[in-house]
Amino acid sequence: MKEIIKELVKILDENNFSVVGYDNGKIVSSEKKGVAPLLDFYNQNHVNMICCDKVVGKAAAIMHILLGSKYLHCHIISQKAIDILDKYGMQYSYDTKVDYILNRSKSGMCPLEKATEKCEDVNQGYKIIIETLNQLNSGK
Repeated sequence: MKEIIKELVKILDENNFSVVGYDNGKIVSSEKKGVAPLLDFYNQNHVNMICCDKVVGKAAAIMHILLGSKYLHCHIISQKAIDILDKYGMQYSYDTKVDYILNRSKSGMCPLEKATEKCEDVNQGYKIIIETLNQLNSGK
């Protein structure tokens, strides 16, 4: 598995991808930002993958748990993401730990990190993610 993770990190870093997964011998990737690629993977039934993700906050961690990711490596992870990954027994590694994920303007906490902050159940977390994204998208 270490060789697969090393290759996924290389693919992630050499391309403009936000997340890369290894799904039964096939590489899947996305350039979309935030949890969008993970929602796509979920809807396309890419489950039980080995994943490499650039930034993992609690909402992304919830999605990786729902995806049943076999292993997750990320460049940046929040403490709340670590807490829920540990609670659900997911295997992971990371390069840098932060207190929380910043929003895109770097002026405060990511809205999905904030929305899922107190959530301890991934199914409820999924509902919160969808509701928050709908609210954010309707405000644009």
